[in-house]
Amino acid sequence: MVVCDQGFNGYREVILPMAYQDDVIQRTVSVVAALHLSRQRPDLLPCAESGRAAIIQRLRTDALGGRSDKVFNLSTWATIVLLLVGETVTGSSEFVHLYAMLTSFLNQTKPLRQLQSTEARFILQQSRLYVLGNLIPPP
Repeated sequence: MVVCDQGFNGYREVILPMAYQDDVIQRTVSVVAALHLSRQRPDLLPCAESGRAAIIQRLRTDALGGRSDKVFNLSTWATIVLLLVGETVTGSSEFVHLYAMLTSFLNQTKPLRQLQSTEARFILQQSRLYVLGNLIPPP
């Protein structure tokens, strides 16, 4: 998930350990990998697209469920960023919707962005790549 894999690779060193502990992140990593591989293996595309749709539906269900702790957390944040990475690779039309989800998430979670964990710092860095710093002031 990086162009040059030298030194620190947050996807390997941060996201994969998170995926080991979180089913939604784990499924998202698998879906994004399948989307990426579908260029060489078109047979993976239907499964990857249905997996992406299921994850997005889960995010929507959580958002409508009324419990902010199920929405505004590190897992949701990582999931949205990972899905955006997948859309960047495939050029899918879902990018616009996921971008809107990320900007809405960031507008509502200023305290979450203040977390100092390695995970939060990496996800914040990746979020900045998409929003170009417009919503996220430097720490």
